[in-house]
Amino acid sequence: MKSTNVPSARTAMAYGAEYDGEYADSENGTTKVYAIAREKWCRMFT
Repeated sequence: MKSTNVPSARTAMAYGAEYDGEYADSENGTTKVYAIAREKWCRMFT
């Protein structure tokens, strides 16, 4: 997601995703990546 998109970052963290890093992006400038492991997702939501 775009690095300045704070509401989306908060939503990702609310669903258990963790910050995974920042990467250069020709379209957005900087993209922040949030990720959640499948096992964690399954424990939380199944």
